[in-house]
Amino acid sequence: MEPLFADEPEPDDVDRRQSALLDAVRRGGTVDTPDADLWRVDWVTGVDLDPRMVWQLRVGPVVATAWGEIDGRPLLATAVEIEERPPAEQKQRRHRLEVRDVLSGRVRTVDCEVPVRVLAFAPDASEPLLISGHEDDRVRIWEFPDLTHRRTLDVEGQPHALEVLGSGRGIRLLIRSGQGHLGQWDLSTGAPLLLPHLPPVYGIGVGTLTDGTVVLPTEKAALLWNPDDNRVRELPVPGGLRPVRGGTSWRSAGRDMLTVIDTYATLASIDLTSGQHTLLTAHSDTLADGLMAAVGRPGPFSNPTVTGSTLAVPVRWQVHLWDAHTMRPLGAPLTGPVAQAAAEAVRWQGRDLLLTSSQQDGVVALWDLAVPVDREPGHRQRLAAVTVTEPDGVVVSADEGGTLVARHAADGTLLAPPLATDVKITKALATWTDGSHLHAATGSGRLRAGDPLLYRWNLTAGGPSGAPVRTDNSFIHWIAHQRLRIGDALIVHGYEDISLVNPSDGAILATINDAVGRLSTGFAVGAVDGRATAALSPHQEPIRLYDLDDPSSEPTVVRGTEGHPALALLDGRLVTVRTERPTPDGATTLRTWHPSGRPAGPEIDGPAPVTAVAGRTWPELYVARADRTLTVVDLRTGELLARPLLLPGPASCLAATADGGIVVGFGHDVALVRPPVRGRR
Repeated sequence: MEPLFADEPEPDDVDRRQSALLDAVRRGGTVDTPDADLWRVDWVTGVDLDPRMVWQLRVGPVVATAWGEIDGRPLLATAVEIEERPPAEQKQRRHRLEVRDVLSGRVRTVDCEVPVRVLAFAPDASEPLLISGHEDDRVRIWEFPDLTHRRTLDVEGQPHALEVLGSGRGIRLLIRSGQGHLGQWDLSTGAPLLLPHLPPVYGIGVGTLTDGTVVLPTEKAALLWNPDDNRVRELPVPGGLRPVRGGTSWRSAGRDMLTVIDTYATLASIDLTSGQHTLLTAHSDTLADGLMAAVGRPGPFSNPTVTGSTLAVPVRWQVHLWDAHTMRPLGAPLTGPVAQAAAEAVRWQGRDLLLTSSQQDGVVALWDLAVPVDREPGHRQRLAAVTVTEPDGVVVSADEGGTLVARHAADGTLLAPPLATDVKITKALATWTDGSHLHAATGSGRLRAGDPLLYRWNLTAGGPSGAPVRTDNSFIHWIAHQRLRIGDALIVHGYEDISLVNPSDGAILATINDAVGRLSTGFAVGAVDGRATAALSPHQEPIRLYDLDDPSSEPTVVRGTEGHPALALLDGRLVTVRTERPTPDGATTLRTWHPSGRPAGPEIDGPAPVTAVAGRTWPELYVARADRTLTVVDLRTGELLARPLLLPGPASCLAATADGGIVVGFGHDVALVRPPVRGRR
């Protein structure tokens, strides 16, 4: 079969060779003589190398997808946000429609000035079409193979779901708005078609039954609508559900099934023949930690997805899998580039597959859930923090679910089995040794429903180390282990005060009152003029430097640093990012300062927001950005000291080693890499 579109440009050769090297090490291979242009990879874990992923495509911030087949060739349509960087108040969101021939990788594109909400194929053999619903309350119809614009339909409200019914000249388009209003159009003429009077409908992309009936979930019932005669009958929803907000129909052993989701993310599978049902409450939105809350595309609610008889429920960092009949866990969750993904059931070459699309990761992936998986020990949530404990050379990483993993820095092997602490939404991590034992302290970074406790763990023994410590913070976002003149201390901060805690017994050594009363946007611990110092940046206030060796002293105010969240203290210089927001998210520009407020180097802008920084000695700083790059920059000149390393995903945390390496946390994985010697100064 001939490809449908023109050739796609080849990726950059160095990036391709670097990715191949990284993948080879992730899969257990060894590379004796890597290219001089490439970063050296000492070791890297492979938790995200899920064998069930049979295909992936990195497209950028994807907001809508559709899967179709034309002339026997599988096609993937995506709507991707065009990444532009004017000032935020002037930014106009624009999207690009991309249609790919999956087998050849060739692509056809068209830009859309109006953002896209939803896509669907009308794969009629004589006249295939792509349909896009937009935020201007319109639907646009595109012809193949050139994606020429054929027609625009004005609809009532923003289209949130599309369903194509019928074939040939009798093809119809069913559209649901965000308010649940349903409309029907003749796709050949663009004329509206009558529908019976219906209450708000919360899901039309749910397929049809064996007799052609369309299932339309409403708040209190599932409506069974016959498109041929416009008749509607009602199927009551089982008790125990709140108002229904979505659903999907599927077939099992010749029987029609329906899975619905309610307002609080309780799911139920219903046998439409017998009326028997099974409930699943694990994804309730009322759970305190939020790690199990179902997610999906922007809109009032997201539909569940069933492929074969597997129910796929995307959560914040994973896709959980359940037996749709029994509502019991079915295999390990999907990890990798599935952050806050949308999921869609597709069928190709006789197999039931799952298509995921993650706007955050910018990846569309195809999964065969029948493939067995045996995942190596490691993290089950996305990484939140990583440390390097010297001189022992131990790398400790923490994920948002509270699991701690300690590894030998030399080769990445486990020092001890992973420790599941169950400190949900873990944000803060510090580590230290007391001779024969490795210790860690963690804290929860939730601003709402905060956890004020500081937890200490003995990673060598595999359990807690003493009772949790109540600090003067409503939650804990930062912890550092620091040697002070009075001895070792844990420096703890979340929102209110800075607490100095004895790491061995949990006693509060001192409390530094943060009198600013503003949300902290950044915190860093280091040395200034030989004294242990903490830098704290309040929102829209200048950064304060606190002398940790003299907690009662007045802080030093670094003038001119308003709107600059603190990232690091490096040999007495302060590293910040420039932003107008109450958090550093989205900031692209680095700044460095002397404690006096004088700049210590130029502004260093980059192509994407900074996600993490780390350094050992001035002026070299490792910088990770949201475009998946990691590089080394000279803070004095702004010069890049190494070609950027393209990672499998954006790095969430970094830690520098004493011998010039950098530990990188991305997704669920950890790596120790080193920049190429060529280009270093």
